[in-house]
Amino acid sequence: MNVRQRSLGDDLSVAFTRACRERDFAVADHLLSALEIIASREDEPGRLERAYLELAHWMCPQPDRSPAHMRHAVAIELQ
Repeated sequence: MNVRQRSLGDDLSVAFTRACRERDFAVADHLLSALEIIASREDEPGRLERAYLELAHWMCPQPDRSPAHMRHAVAIELQ
């Protein structure tokens, strides 16, 4: 069995996601800087792209588009 050891970048990505989820954007900013440094050393742009998308998701949340919400919105408009 071949078990891959988590890298520093993996741990930073997890911490970054948690900081975003907890809306601690000051910490997220520092973690993003660290992820950018790691990305400049490695040939793995996907991790950095995911971090930017994660940050955008939490800083610019989209309105609720769940099916239940949409049915409720349509019902209100029909009244």
